[in-house]
Amino acid sequence: QNLNKINPLGKAPVLILQDGTIIYESMAILELLDNIPAYSDTYKLFPDDPVDKARVYMDVARLDALTTRLGPTVRDGVQEGLKGVDEAVGVFEEVIGGKRF
Repeated sequence: QNLNKINPLGKAPVLILQDGTIIYESMAILELLDNIPAYSDTYKLFPDDPVDKARVYMDVARLDALTTRLGPTVRDGVQEGLKGVDEAVGVFEEVIGGKRF
């Protein structure tokens, strides 16, 4: 499907639930997944400590901003796209680091 039809912001990520409900934006999707008992009982996406949780929010915002900038770069051509992907991977590795999820 065309992203503009399912997300008014016209970008990924988008989660379409079984009942057809559309959830977009990284933090909304992560909050939802972190509060579904089938998953949250086993996997915890957000730490309990408020400062650590705020850091996760900042990391997600940083990655969101990077992927938003990456879209036009990829459309500009393979070479420019690869530069953008290299930058994205570097930031992702920096953000994730040695963290355990």
